[in-house]
Amino acid sequence: MLITRLTAQLRCCLPEPADATWARLRQPGICRARLVAESVSQVQQMRDLPECAWPAVLDAARQPLESATWHAALTVALARADGDRLRHGALERVGLLLADWRDTQGRLAGTGQRMVTVLDELGLTELVTSITGLPAVGAASILAQTGDPRRFTSAGRWSSTPAWRRGKRAPAATPAVAG
Repeated sequence: MLITRLTAQLRCCLPEPADATWARLRQPGICRARLVAESVSQVQQMRDLPECAWPAVLDAARQPLESATWHAALTVALARADGDRLRHGALERVGLLLADWRDTQGRLAGTGQRMVTVLDELGLTELVTSITGLPAVGAASILAQTGDPRRFTSAGRWSSTPAWRRGKRAPAATPAVAG
């Protein structure tokens, strides 16, 4: 019974017509989503490892993983770590994760910049940044998922796509209205 109900609620997806400009926005959008997931995973691992081996290190700053000073202090502590192999091993892994996270942040910034450049080429940057609280890279991410907004018959249809729903990942295709 449950499977029948879930099946009845499925929406069919219509693929977006191929357009070179929107495809140029879609590819970095996919890359950005992957990099954001990778970054979140790295931060979670950087938090989990010290909790097991050296919990006090996380109390050294209010938001340690967002603090450049904490990152620098951790780097120095890693260089000077002696004795306890478990603590040293965990902190060494945190150091490697920290380096990977910094690399991911750089790639994320570059990808966001490419997306904003495409948004500029479409002439939409000024319009989308007029929406309070929506940065250009956020708008570019939404447009990368939904595609050309002109293909929707109304603003309501466009805003009902999964890309606009908070907290949910949008599929590559846009949903059609079930009949």
